[in-house]
Amino acid sequence: MVIDRTAPGKPQLAAIQFPVEVQNGLTAAELTRLGDQLEVEVAGYTGMAKHDVIESYWGDAAGPTATVTQDDMGLNKVLFNFSKNFLETIPAGPHDVKYKVTDRAGNTSEFSIESSILLLLEEIPVNYPAPIVDPAVGGLIDYVEARPGVKVDIPHYPGAAAFDQITLYWGEDTPMFPVQLPPGDEDEDIVISFRVPFETIAVKPVGEVSVTYKITRQNQLNGSSLATEIDVFLTLPVPEPTLAPVVQGTSLNSPDKTDNFIDEEDYELNSRAIVQWNDEFRLNDNLNLFWGDQQRLQWHQISEEDVTAQKDIVIPIVNSIMKAQGTGAEIPVRYTVVRDGNPNPTPSPTQTVTVRSREELPGGADGIDGPVFELTPTGYISLVVAPNGTRGLIKPYVNITTNQKLFFTFKGFDLTNTPIEAATFTATRELDEQDVLNGYSFQVPFNILRTICLGY
Repeated sequence: MVIDRTAPGKPQLAAIQFPVEVQNGLTAAELTRLGDQLEVEVAGYTGMAKHDVIESYWGDAAGPTATVTQDDMGLNKVLFNFSKNFLETIPAGPHDVKYKVTDRAGNTSEFSIESSILLLLEEIPVNYPAPIVDPAVGGLIDYVEARPGVKVDIPHYPGAAAFDQITLYWGEDTPMFPVQLPPGDEDEDIVISFRVPFETIAVKPVGEVSVTYKITRQNQLNGSSLATEIDVFLTLPVPEPTLAPVVQGTSLNSPDKTDNFIDEEDYELNSRAIVQWNDEFRLNDNLNLFWGDQQRLQWHQISEEDVTAQKDIVIPIVNSIMKAQGTGAEIPVRYTVVRDGNPNPTPSPTQTVTVRSREELPGGADGIDGPVFELTPTGYISLVVAPNGTRGLIKPYVNITTNQKLFFTFKGFDLTNTPIEAATFTATRELDEQDVLNGYSFQVPFNILRTICLGY
């Protein structure tokens, strides 16, 4: 008689082989696709024999058993399954699955190599509260609102936990980078906020976008949200112009014809702007003018003549808009293009324009009064009142300030009103604080007066 005392599976039993669906955890949906049972395989082992009994374990919980058949011997493997009813008795989470073999003689092997399997059979929520798109954008996100990005808040969802990974989806196929829920914020009404960048929004520049989020915990999907629908319209009527408008004065008498400079003469008249032609302009597009704080809507409408000519457009600027803004060294001037059916204005670059008026010149609109001389009662400069020359007083005037420079010119004429070149005197003075208060007197030397002798 031979007594068998050799346990099967020497030196060690291989791990149970599971289908690929369980690699990242087995969900209820995956189990359904597998026919509500999880079929596994035990590879042939040393001493494998008909009637061997294979006992499986999920952790410490005993699972199904299988008995080796003649067919199994031919295949050199044993197939058996874990039913849905059995798997639902196992708590969710990771489990070490193993088995042992007992032969007909009662010899029992050591446990096999373990397989770590993550069970996720609980239904994953798909109705977490919808994300909240910044209410300030209303029901439509336009170009201006999208440029700095759009804020999206994630409201508190059931079971929120620190370190949850939250992934915001701007449309079904555009996930943002996952963000971890900071500890301490899991009980807040808003657990975290995203700012969706313009580049992400521009993936679908026109149309309705479905905004959702998903929660993962320990690298496993924990739930997903309801959707917030938002309309997007980012397309501009025309590409952004590369040139700012060129502003010109219209005074024929103006000594300065510099572009983007409105002098004292121009300020009293209408001006004009030159707008570069854009091949994307369409009939009836409207151009709106922005002059400093002033604006003129429907400043110019693209006409058939404009479309036919396809040349730079010269557009008048009414004087009232300049007067309403007033003068300044760097008044910002720009225009926008708007088109019916499109909520987005296309802005031009900004042009800075210098604007001056007579009212702000030294002396104001009426200019500076002439110098005041000390005269005799009969109105002459004589030796009696000017034995050492005479003084011409420039009294304080409108818009006088320190550091202004006065230019004084004294010219003499004989009794026939002919200029006396030798009787010409010039001087300058940069005003100080005392001059601003009291005015300034220029001293005309006696020899200049002597040269005139009799005259003007």
